[in-house]
Amino acid sequence: MDRREFFTRARKKSIRVERRISSGLNPYSGVWTSNEVAHLLKRTMFGAKKADIDYFLSLSPGAAVDELLNNIPVVSTPLRDYGLIEDDNGIFHDDLGVPQG
Repeated sequence: MDRREFFTRARKKSIRVERRISSGLNPYSGVWTSNEVAHLLKRTMFGAKKADIDYFLSLSPGAAVDELLNNIPVVSTPLRDYGLIEDDNGIFHDDLGVPQG
């Protein structure tokens, strides 16, 4: 058997299965305990503090998800320059001397 014949046979043997999903996601209807809240916070944030768990435990599951996804804080403090150097012409450069922008 040569290479071409091997791959031709392998292609004929492969069966493609198409999955058709006809349902959506069902709302969570289980109990809402600190375990579920901690799991949600681990999946959507970088871990969970006790104060975070207590706060989200006081909300319903839907309200907790809305709070996590829709409550994006706005940064009002100016960003630091992180080592940018301004030359005589007012152009900022990084530490490699490459102009920004």
